[in-house]
Amino acid sequence: AAAAAGAAPAKDALPMLGVTSNSGSSSSKPLSKAIREAPLLKLARYHPLHDACWGPAEPAPYLAVALTLAAVDGTSSRLLIADGLTNMFRSLMLLAPGQVTAAAYLVCGKIAPEYALGADLSIGGAVVSSALCEVCGVSRAQLRELYNSMGDLG
Repeated sequence: AAAAAGAAPAKDALPMLGVTSNSGSSSSKPLSKAIREAPLLKLARYHPLHDACWGPAEPAPYLAVALTLAAVDGTSSRLLIADGLTNMFRSLMLLAPGQVTAAAYLVCGKIAPEYALGADLSIGGAVVSSALCEVCGVSRAQLRELYNSMGDLG
């Protein structure tokens, strides 16, 4: 809880981003188009306080990482991707410096450092495939065919 609130975590505690609702508190910013597109602003135009999707004295929501990843997913430009990540980290450094580490792990596709015991989700590919088959209403053969043609389960 201390890490989610931005306080210094215990020495062996894992870094965490706050799981907060964008509409949960009266000071949360509305999720406007400008906020959704802000991560891809040029570095000189992005303001780490005003363009962030949360405000001062609030824990950084997972939404900050999600919006950034959604924005950079829509481009193949390495420069825009770098700008988007830089802008997100600038806001984190200003508004929630204790949560930069957690965000860095998330954007790298991890939940914790490799050496952290118990941080592995232990969810194998077979479990993910079964869940995808169930949710999408496809057979394993159909999923395998899609995987072979697209090369990615995402």
